[in-house]
Amino acid sequence: MFSYSLNGLDAPTGKKAMKEPMPVLFRIKKEAILPNRFHADVRECFLLAAGFGDLSAERAYFRGETFSCVRQDGGVIEVPMNAYATGEDGKNGVRGRVVSKQGALLAQAMMAGFLRGFSDAFGRTQIPVLMTGGAGALSGTTPFQSAFSSQSMEGGALKGAGYAMERLANFYMDMAEEIYPVIEVDATRQVNFIVQKGTALKLKTQS
Repeated sequence: MFSYSLNGLDAPTGKKAMKEPMPVLFRIKKEAILPNRFHADVRECFLLAAGFGDLSAERAYFRGETFSCVRQDGGVIEVPMNAYATGEDGKNGVRGRVVSKQGALLAQAMMAGFLRGFSDAFGRTQIPVLMTGGAGALSGTTPFQSAFSSQSMEGGALKGAGYAMERLANFYMDMAEEIYPVIEVDATRQVNFIVQKGTALKLKTQS
């Protein structure tokens, strides 16, 4: 069956894409070719399909689900249909464009990680003081000093910025793991559906 895609698709390529495909509606434009040179007039009928993407092949694969048609006398045909789609090149699936947003997120994660290390390089760390003057040297002085100073404030600010950059880098990495590439297929693509199992086009009974 020769058909047009009425709506485009951003076919997901994630691990769950095959289990949860996206719906696509096709409009049949030519007669169905049957064995022994027979034909069936199913023009202008609709075929609802489900599609998912394959990143390695850069193709979107469609499988037919529901065939629907309205006859001239008002009768409605709606039956399940087991079929798969082939593209303009005659191969299984439809070639599309790979669209990925992971690169930008990974670049932002790398920048945040770089700033984290940069802040550590210029941070300030307090160094403990070892008193070597003996017990008499401690009689008139107190071995404590105030930790609040301009240097400690500078070190605290840089350390806080480093922690913030580390959290930001982890946030971008988590987002990059959740976002997966898609295979972009435009609307009005011409595909052929090959029926894998014969289906009787019976009128839908009214309930």
